[in-house]
Amino acid sequence: MFESNPTNKGVSRLEFDEAACLFRLARSRPAARILEIGRWRGGSTFLFAVASDQDSIVTSIDIAPQNDQLLQTALKKNNLAHKIELLIGNSSDSEVRRDFYDLIFVDGNHSYEGAARDYDHWKKAVKPGGHLAFHNAARSRLFTEAVAGPLRLVQEITRENEYYHRQPDVGSLALFIRTAKPWAV
Repeated sequence: MFESNPTNKGVSRLEFDEAACLFRLARSRPAARILEIGRWRGGSTFLFAVASDQDSIVTSIDIAPQNDQLLQTALKKNNLAHKIELLIGNSSDSEVRRDFYDLIFVDGNHSYEGAARDYDHWKKAVKPGGHLAFHNAARSRLFTEAVAGPLRLVQEITRENEYYHRQPDVGSLALFIRTAKPWAV
């Protein structure tokens, strides 16, 4: 499932500790509502499907996914398809339900503008006590693959946001927890 380099055809570009962290977050909430922005080949989508309980719903949005048919086959074969909603399109065109998701995983457009657009569009959708995770946005160890756009955005969120509290990074995952403070009207 994992890849150590782009040539070995793995389906996930997560490092083991990053995958374990996301697995733990998905597993920790009964009937979790999870949003994934950017699924590429579906590795993290499949991880969320396996980790979450039978009453959970995972919504995955990607503008140009790779091989959704293979992902759907794997989900059906493993009796996981009922909890996955695969959407194709721009994540910022989707409707936002305030305080709805237990976990939002942002791994789509890695430009600063794209990551900021996803954050601005979805930031109010995380439930108080829920998690917001950005991939390729931190450097918690040597040789971590961080990208300038998401890295800059999470630094800004850390400095300026009163609704999210930064948690310890895991590899290239920048993690935030939503405070219980309600959003200003």
